[in-house]
Amino acid sequence: HEYQLESRADSQISSCLCANEAKTYHWNITAVKLGHINFTISTKILDSNEPCGGQKGFVPQKGRSDTLIKPVLVKPEGVLVEKTHSSLLCPKGKVASESVSLDLPVDVVPDSTKAYVTVLGDIMGTALQNLDGLVQMPSGCGEQNMVLFAPIIYVLQYLEKAGLLTEEIRSRAVGFL
Repeated sequence: HEYQLESRADSQISSCLCANEAKTYHWNITAVKLGHINFTISTKILDSNEPCGGQKGFVPQKGRSDTLIKPVLVKPEGVLVEKTHSSLLCPKGKVASESVSLDLPVDVVPDSTKAYVTVLGDIMGTALQNLDGLVQMPSGCGEQNMVLFAPIIYVLQYLEKAGLLTEEIRSRAVGFL
């Protein structure tokens, strides 16, 4: 299970609800797992002889029930700590390797750890993966525009020299300039 519901006698509630009326119910729920959890709440119209709002309840032929599924993101308590290790390996035809330590803090929240390894064959690989972030439309005053012009020029020069410049990237970047 992704969560625990405090066991109470009223975990399933039956109540009279008149037209244009709203009622609120509370349950104590504790998440026992990190990540996205779906909470599902269902309502159903029951046929009853007990009067509701001074008259007999109406049970339609269709649409007797409704279900709401609400996703909730459960995050670990504490402070997020990220550690990044970058290496530039130039094997020059030989095998190159490097060891990286993945030591975790003693007080880490259980099940909250993640590790990613990215290997790129190009020194500009990270920049090329985030090209939309580097090549963007300048807006604002002169200094702000100059800061946005420089990456566009550098990216264009690199892509051209590396033979990776497409007409789509060129026309978009030149349009921004």
